[in-house]
Amino acid sequence: MRSILTLAAAAAMLAVSGCDRAITEPYGPFTGTWRYQATGFQQWGSAHDITCSIDLVFKVRQEGNSIEGRQTEPVPYFCKYPDGRMVEHGPQQGVIRGEIQDGRIHFSNAGNWHSFGEVGSDRVEGYLESYGGTTNGQVQAHRSGSFVLERISGEGYYGPEA
Repeated sequence: MRSILTLAAAAAMLAVSGCDRAITEPYGPFTGTWRYQATGFQQWGSAHDITCSIDLVFKVRQEGNSIEGRQTEPVPYFCKYPDGRMVEHGPQQGVIRGEIQDGRIHFSNAGNWHSFGEVGSDRVEGYLESYGGTTNGQVQAHRSGSFVLERISGEGYYGPEA
């Protein structure tokens, strides 16, 4: 009888420790803090000779195929004009939402620039697209620029829905 109680107690301890471990594990492998650098993108699809760049940090969580996160602090972005001027815009502060599927990632920062790339363990490289209207109201997709996303740490975003 004593050995049965000991086995039952051991099984209960294992079950509790397993539940505790499941609660504390990160949401998914993309959960973490990521540095996002984008260059050569065009803020306005009609202004092909104005290129922009941004360098920022996001804390992200992954649940299933979905990712979401928040920018850690507001940062400006810079655009180079045809006459050589570099103009500061912003600051940008926002959220990102997207998905990971079949080794590819697609996310956007609150709908502005959409980023597409191949997922690596700690680094993602890809391109940007923006969607803008024209005078006749047709939405156009415009591909410009490239980005690099690098993992800084495993500390993710655990706040409310971004």
